[in-house]
Amino acid sequence: MNKIPCDIIKDLLPLYKDHVCSEKTMELVENHLPECESCREYLEAMEAELPPVTLPPCSTEQSDGHTSASLALEDIEVFQKIAQKLNWMKVTISFFAVIITIMVISLINTISGEYITKLPIFDKRVAAKDVSVTELYQLKNGDFYITLESDFPCDILSYGSISSPDGKSYMESYDNGQSRLSFEKTSIWGKFFLNHLSYKSFSFVIPYQEILNLDETDGYQSQGSSAIVHTTALIYYEGKGNEQLTIWKEGQKIAAAPEMIEQRVLHQQRRQETGIDEQQEISSKYADNILVLY
Repeated sequence: MNKIPCDIIKDLLPLYKDHVCSEKTMELVENHLPECESCREYLEAMEAELPPVTLPPCSTEQSDGHTSASLALEDIEVFQKIAQKLNWMKVTISFFAVIITIMVISLINTISGEYITKLPIFDKRVAAKDVSVTELYQLKNGDFYITLESDFPCDILSYGSISSPDGKSYMESYDNGQSRLSFEKTSIWGKFFLNHLSYKSFSFVIPYQEILNLDETDGYQSQGSSAIVHTTALIYYEGKGNEQLTIWKEGQKIAAAPEMIEQRVLHQQRRQETGIDEQQEISSKYADNILVLY
């Protein structure tokens, strides 16, 4: 067997000395040492005890009688108290900042009304592409029965009265009025506290005509040939970014409402007028659907 170079043996000696090498390595080293005086002396030098190192005593006494360790602990306690106060200040400031922000937004919303909800940062209306028309019928009295479904839980934002598209006053007659429907996504607060008022499907009864019955004391005739009449020419959904989904427009033919829907509308009208909930068999299809009358 070829003799192993001394340089390799000397590299292995620390492992050999601490008994952390394999048995085969130990055997190679032990076979080499009897034949090599240089490696034996190298190993003996490694095994020789090192003289003990003594450190000078550390004087911890200060002139005022306090030790440096106790002073360090006092400093740490001071910094901890300061850090705790700063943390409480941060929490308090953050809490009041949130409260003030909510109050300011609520105040602006109260003052500005619906207009602020159309600003991009506040616009929570369900996009027109996420709303579909599932039912569109004409009732016996000419009014429209409409069901809209949303891809998201939502609340009703606006619906109902016929508005003028050409700048006419509400106190004037017009036959080209528009009816707009809008949904707003249910807020986080609504999901927790108003979950029973959050739906994905709503049905509406939108008037074909509105006839205003005004008192003579208001300067208008109450009824008759001069009564103020508003006629619907367009019904549409307006969503996020003011995108529109046309539901019905003048000249569009639609089917007559089934008798079940006529009964449902009549039932809701009675409830709305009298507050009495008459027990009628309404299809379970509408169990999770709200009917909104103008």
